[in-house]
Amino acid sequence: GFSRRVASRVQQCNWRDCRPLLIQYVAPSIWAWRAEEASALRTKALFDHLLLLFPFEKPHWDQYQVPNTIVGSPVLEGFWDEAHHPSRLPQLRAGAASRLRADFNIPGERTAIVTVGLGSRPQELRRMTPILGRALQLARREVPGLTCIMPSAWNVRGTMEKIVKRWVAETASKEQGLQTLCVPGDSTTLRSVLLGSRAALVTSGTIALEAAFAGIPTTVAYAAHPFTAWMARRCAKVRYASIVNLIA
Repeated sequence: GFSRRVASRVQQCNWRDCRPLLIQYVAPSIWAWRAEEASALRTKALFDHLLLLFPFEKPHWDQYQVPNTIVGSPVLEGFWDEAHHPSRLPQLRAGAASRLRADFNIPGERTAIVTVGLGSRPQELRRMTPILGRALQLARREVPGLTCIMPSAWNVRGTMEKIVKRWVAETASKEQGLQTLCVPGDSTTLRSVLLGSRAALVTSGTIALEAAFAGIPTTVAYAAHPFTAWMARRCAKVRYASIVNLIA
């Protein structure tokens, strides 16, 4: 990866007696792959210290005597603040849907609101839009008047708005219409959307962890490149792609 190439270049420089410490933030996911030991030893040779996001990672690095410190996930810090503490989740969810309807002019108190996260990278949008789109078509047959709110990262906002327009055009029937809204993906808006949603349908990534923090039922999906999927089936030793399943 990029970090390893940079670290290797830094080590090759003539620092004499003042070589800087090399610290990697977000350690490689050695726990997910069969070649765990080889990856751990390569990392140990390049970096002086690792900063870990999750406690379950620590034993994997400790067994190879790689210095590490658990610093926590920035998702938790960005999603929760003093006014929105996890201990207050039941109170926060109570009335959140009504506030969400008021904020985005969503009619109908009985309308089910679902957060849809297609991803934050262009290639994810290309792969996941058809998959999640078909899932939503099936869902709206069971839940008439379904409302989907799609938080979008700034770098894919234009693409996301085009997707929303196409979905609205394809589901224009009043009886089975699929109301779809595209909203900014900043932490404050995303928190309000998740807390006010009945459920979430998301691409595997950070948003899956945020949905778990919000306490809503979530379906997590991912479509990898065929070659990547082939390699993963042979090299991975974990059953799940979602971090929520891995840390549960």
